[in-house]
Amino acid sequence: MTEIKPEDLGVPVADDGGAWEDDLTGVAEGQTFSVLPPGRYPARLVDVSLDWNKARTGKRYEFEFEILAPADVRGQTRRMWVARTVDSRWKVAETLSGLGINAYDQQVRWSRQEVIGKLVVLEVIADEYGGKPTDKIDRVWRLDDYPELAAQVEANDASTEDIPF
Repeated sequence: MTEIKPEDLGVPVADDGGAWEDDLTGVAEGQTFSVLPPGRYPARLVDVSLDWNKARTGKRYEFEFEILAPADVRGQTRRMWVARTVDSRWKVAETLSGLGINAYDQQVRWSRQEVIGKLVVLEVIADEYGGKPTDKIDRVWRLDDYPELAAQVEANDASTEDIPF
């Protein structure tokens, strides 16, 4: 069996007895991640989990998406949290519908494997956190409903195949 090394996976490895080297050229003090302008972005679901909310009073889904286009933001990731409460069932149904699962007005059983790799459109809105501007995923739509965005994915040479797991 071939040994897989961390550097083969793009994982940074320590050099010189544990010293690390990073190119931080152009990073200003106080700078945070780039904020996406409001709009619709084609994306791929890369992870989903169910865990406790920050206050540990209930569960929430965490969806992680990779932006596929336009080229200048391709590869950036964004997360969206959806509470799993009676009052937020509509948001769970809306999100699952965007992932291609018929979730309205019925008992729904779905799995992580069923949705990972799904191509979608993210509705991104302006937001603020800690007094700083940020962006937030407001809604997840089916990519099939937006042929012009699907064309952007293809134009940026992004794979339209589901991730094989």
